[in-house]
Amino acid sequence: MTTGRRLILKLGMLGLMPFSAFAVCRQTEPNALGPFYRRDAPFRSAIAAPDEPGQVLRVAGKVSGVGGCRPLAGAVVDIWHANEEGQYYDVGSEAGSDPQGYRLRGRLLTSGAGEYEFLTILPGTYGSRPRHIHYVVHHPQAGSLITQLYFEGDPRLDSDFLARESLVMAIDKSSGDTFKIRFDIVLGG
Repeated sequence: MTTGRRLILKLGMLGLMPFSAFAVCRQTEPNALGPFYRRDAPFRSAIAAPDEPGQVLRVAGKVSGVGGCRPLAGAVVDIWHANEEGQYYDVGSEAGSDPQGYRLRGRLLTSGAGEYEFLTILPGTYGSRPRHIHYVVHHPQAGSLITQLYFEGDPRLDSDFLARESLVMAIDKSSGDTFKIRFDIVLGG
């Protein structure tokens, strides 16, 4: 360990300097955009309509920059996914209950602390693909990232050529009717 790192560690242990001031962030691994992206989804935190069939899922996380792990306020988080049967809406003529064709799609702005949260349903699988949620995240100073969130325990993860271990998150099923998952994102700028 270098002298500088030892000093930082000692100052942190003494409470004189927060450890987070020297945190090292690793950029979130990019992943495929996929064929079903659609621009200009509405800004909303309820991605699934109340009558959307499926297991309710709350996704929360923080968007940070790779330099110092600082939270990024005002980042745009654009997400979309399949329904519980693995079908994407607004592909062709199928818009479901959303007349604008943005069913199970939405955008969010991160808070001053870089936090985001949305309510949706657990997506289904299709073909050999595991359950996943698509993300496009953009911040004016930190750049853009295209990635996907995958769910721990999905048996299709091992055979999917797009799935990456760093993008697989555990589902918290302890909250009764609503599953929860945390997916923090680091932009590389």
